[in-house]
Amino acid sequence: MAAKVNGVNGPFNEVELRLSARNLQDKDLFSDSDPFCVVYTKEQCSTEFVEVGRTERVSKNLNPDFIKTFKFEYYPDEEQEIKIEVYDADSTSEKLSKHDYLGEVYCTLKEIVGSRRLERPIDYKGRSKRDRGTMIICTEDVGDCEDLVTLQFQANALDKMDIFGKSDPYLTFHRINRDKSLTMVHRTEVVKKTLNPTWHPFTIPIKSLCCNDPNKKIIVNCWDWNKTGSDDYIGECEFTLNELIEIEKTDSTGNTYKFIDLFKRDKDKKYENSGFLTPITCFIEKKHSPIDFIRSGCKVQFLIAINPNTFTSNDCLCVEVLTALNPCMEHYDDSKAYRIVGPESETSKDESSESSRWRCTGIEEVLKIYREDVQSNAVGQSFVVADILREAQQIVAEEPDKGCYFVLLMLTDNTDATTLASADKASVQNGSNLPLSTILISVGECEPSVRQEMASLENTPSAKEEATNDKVHCVHLERFVGLDNHLTSGARLAKEVFAKFPDDFMGWMSQNNVMPKRLQQYGHV
Repeated sequence: MAAKVNGVNGPFNEVELRLSARNLQDKDLFSDSDPFCVVYTKEQCSTEFVEVGRTERVSKNLNPDFIKTFKFEYYPDEEQEIKIEVYDADSTSEKLSKHDYLGEVYCTLKEIVGSRRLERPIDYKGRSKRDRGTMIICTEDVGDCEDLVTLQFQANALDKMDIFGKSDPYLTFHRINRDKSLTMVHRTEVVKKTLNPTWHPFTIPIKSLCCNDPNKKIIVNCWDWNKTGSDDYIGECEFTLNELIEIEKTDSTGNTYKFIDLFKRDKDKKYENSGFLTPITCFIEKKHSPIDFIRSGCKVQFLIAINPNTFTSNDCLCVEVLTALNPCMEHYDDSKAYRIVGPESETSKDESSESSRWRCTGIEEVLKIYREDVQSNAVGQSFVVADILREAQQIVAEEPDKGCYFVLLMLTDNTDATTLASADKASVQNGSNLPLSTILISVGECEPSVRQEMASLENTPSAKEEATNDKVHCVHLERFVGLDNHLTSGARLAKEVFAKFPDDFMGWMSQNNVMPKRLQQYGHV
C-alpha cells in the first residue's frame, strides 16, 4: 500500500513564514533605516516569548522584503502566539539595545494560516498612535520535497547607471505565487563598478525558488546599488528551472537572457535591451526522505508492545496515546497492518487466536486485543524490555521482504525498574545494525534513577562500537499529561515520538547504500 504523504516528517502541518514591511519609520537622519525583524513565539503552556530567529538586515529601505523564512509546526487546536519586533540596525552588535526599536506586531499562527497573507499595523508598545508602517506576514505550506539547487550567473553589457562610474549591479529572484503575486526568494551580493559582473554561486531549496515546479517561470530583476538606498532598476528577464537544467546538461555556451527595462521598452520603439544574463552553473542536489523510499515500494511496519500492568492502571491514557500516534503511523503505512509483541494471556496463546493476536488491522483492533488480555488475567506477567527487543529483532531478521523497515513502539510503566534491567543494553547492541527503530514511551512519574537508566539505553554503544546507537529513543509521557491524567496535546506527543524516525530511516538506508527505486528527475517533468 502507498503511504499518505502529507509531508517529509509526518502528517504535521508545517508552515513557513515570510516577512515584508511597508512604510517603516525612518530613524536615520541622512538616509533611510536599515531594518531587520526578530521573531518570537509563545506556546500554549508557556508564559514567555522565546526568540525563534532574526531576518537579515536590509540596507536603507523603508519597504523591505526579507529573504529569511521561519518554519513552524502548526497545531490548529492551540493558540500559538507570534510576536515580531522591528529594529533599525545601528551596529553589528547582537544586543537589541544597540539598535533603534521601530515597533512590534502580535498575532497567532492560526490567524496567519487562515489568511495566508496577514497585514498588521506596527505598534510602538501601545504608546503612540502615529503610523509606523505595516507588517506583512505570508505563509506557505512546506512540501515534501527538500531538493536543493545551486545556481551561478554572470552578466555582460549592462546599462551604465552611474554618472561618474559604471554600475554596482545585483540580482533579485522572484517566485510567482498562485495568485500571480511575486515573492522575492533570493538577493545576490553587489558587485562594485562593473558592467560585466559575475556573482557568487548560491544554493536555494527548489520549493522556495519555484514551488517544486521546474516549469514555473522565475523572474530575475537586475539593479544598480546606490548608497542612498534608492537603487536603480536596470531590467528583468525570466526563465524556468528546466531551461537552466537543459543548458547545464548540454554544456551549452552562449545561452543568454536579455534584461528588459519595461519602462524604456514602452517609451522607446528602438529600445532593444539593457544587458544579458548568462547561466554558469545549475546543479541539483537530491535530498531523499522516507517518503521517496515508500513511494518506490519500501514498507514501514509497526510493532506494538504495551505492558499489561500499565494498560490496566492507565487504560484511558494508553488509548489516548495510541490514538494520537495513529495518524503518523498511517502516514508511513496506510495498510494499518500492525503487529503485537510481548507478554500474552492464555487466551492469546491458543492457536485459534494466534493470528488475530500478532497481526492487527488498525489501532482499534490492537486495543481490543489488549482489553481481552486484561480480562484473561495477563496482568502481573513480567514485561522485560530485553525480551521485547529480542522478540522484535527476531521478527525483523526473519522478514523475507528486505525492503522493509520496522518501528517498535513500547508503552510501559516507570515504577517497575526491572523492566529497564542493565541486561537490556546487550539487546540494544544486537539490534543496532537491523532496520529497526525502538521508541520507549514511559507512562507515569519518572524516578531519577529510572530516567537515568532510560537515557543509558539511548547511549548504548552500537554493536560495531564505532558510535552510540541512534535508533533507540525514550519519550517521557509526563511532559504531555495534564493534572486530569489526560493528554494535553496529542499532536505534540506524536511529533516528539516520531521526531527522530526520519533520521533513523535515512541513516540505515545510507549505511546500507540503499537508494529509492524510482525518482522524479528534474528536466523530465
